[in-house]
Amino acid sequence: MPLNFLVNQADKHLYFFKKHRERERERLMMN
Repeated sequence: MPLNFLVNQADKHLYFFKKHRERERERLMMN
């Protein structure tokens, strides 16, 4: 497996994680 593929996957996971965290924060603010 090429290294840049692993880096790509990690970046994707980080991105989705950040987006998820932001959505959670927004939901908490609403309540």
